[in-house]
Amino acid sequence: MSDRETSAIMAGMKNVSDLSDMNFQDISGFHEEDNFIRVSSESKKTIMSKGTDSFLESRTFHFGKITVSNGKLYDTVYKKEKGITYEIWLSLQDIFEEGETLLASAFVILLLNYLIGLLLIRHYSKKINGPIQKLAFEASQNNNLLEVPDSPIEIRELAINFNDLVERLQEKIESEKEFTTNLSHELRTPVMAISGYISLLKRRRVEHPEIVENALDYLEKESERLKKLIEDFLTLSRNGQIDYQEEIFTIESLLLEVQSTFKFDSSNEIDIEGDGELYIKTSKFALREILTILIENAIKYSPDRTRVFIKYNKKEIQIIDEGVGITDSEKTKVFNRFYQVDKSRGSHTGNGIGLAIAQQYAEIIKAKIFITDNFPEGSIFHIMFEDESRAS
Repeated sequence: MSDRETSAIMAGMKNVSDLSDMNFQDISGFHEEDNFIRVSSESKKTIMSKGTDSFLESRTFHFGKITVSNGKLYDTVYKKEKGITYEIWLSLQDIFEEGETLLASAFVILLLNYLIGLLLIRHYSKKINGPIQKLAFEASQNNNLLEVPDSPIEIRELAINFNDLVERLQEKIESEKEFTTNLSHELRTPVMAISGYISLLKRRRVEHPEIVENALDYLEKESERLKKLIEDFLTLSRNGQIDYQEEIFTIESLLLEVQSTFKFDSSNEIDIEGDGELYIKTSKFALREILTILIENAIKYSPDRTRVFIKYNKKEIQIIDEGVGITDSEKTKVFNRFYQVDKSRGSHTGNGIGLAIAQQYAEIIKAKIFITDNFPEGSIFHIMFEDESRAS
C-alpha cells in the first residue's frame, strides 16, 4: 500500500477530536470491507472498525509489517501520537491481484513472442533449408554441377565452392585417366616386344643360333627401357612428396658430376661456363635430376657432334643446344605428362615423361623452368631460382 494512502487515512483519524465520534466509513482512502483499524487511548479506551475484532481473532501470523489473517496478506501500520495508538491493517490482495494480472499479461506476451518467433524461425529455416535440400538432391542425383541459386548468399557461395571443387576433382580424374591410359600404352610396347623376342628365341634358337646374340641385346635394351619407364612413373606418382635434404655445394661441382655421366654415351660436347666458387643451398639430388633430364633432352634432339653449352650465375642455369628447336606453341606443352614434340622433326622417341619429372623437381626446390630460342637454331632451357639467396 502506498505511503500516500496511509497518510490520508491517518490524517482523517487525527481530525477527529473524540474517539467516540470516529466514523471509519468517512475516512478518505479507507475501505472498511477490506481494511481494519484499531485506535487506543491512554485511558485504555479502544475503538475498532467493522470486523476488526474478528480479523484479530483469525490472525495466524504477525511479523514486522506483515500480517496474515483468514488466508489473506495485510500491510501493518503502527503509529503512536499524543497518547493515542493507531493500528492499521491494509489489504494487499489488490496488489497481488494486480500482480497476477501483470504476470498473466507477461505470460501471454511471452507466449505470443514465442509463437511469432517460432513462425519466423520456421519461415527463414524453410527459406534456407529449401536451397540446401535442393542442392543435396541434385548432388544425390550424380549431376556434374549444382544449380547456383541467387539467394541466400551463403547457399550461393556454398554451391559455387562446391562446383569449383567438383571441377577440380573432374580435372584430376581426367588427368589420372589420361595418365593411366598413356602409361598403359607406353608399357604395352616394350612388353610386347620382349614377349615377341622370347617367342622367337624359343622357336628358332636351335635352327638359327646366330639370332640369339642379337635377341639378347634387344631384350636387354627393352628391359632397360621398361625399367626406366617404371621408375619415371613412380617418380610422377609421388606428386612432389619427395623427402630431400638441403645441402650447400658449388654449382660447378654438380655440373661436372652430371657431365661425366654423358662422357662415354654421347658424341656431343658438353661445355660449362660460370663462377666456379658460386655456392648454392638446395636439394642436390633434385637439382641433379633436373640437369640430367634437360641435358639428356638437349643431346637427344641435337645432331651428333654438336655442342651442348651450360652457363650459370646466381640467378639461373641455362642448358643451350643447337638442335631442332621447339615451336612457341609447344614450349609449355612439353612439360605435360607424355607430351612429345612433333615426331616429324626428329627420329628420337621417348616416353614423354622426362620434362614433366624435371618440372616436378623444380617445384620442389622452388625453381622455375622455361624455354627460349637459341638463335640461329636450337633451344635454351632456363632453370631460374625464385629465391636468389639460395646461390651466393
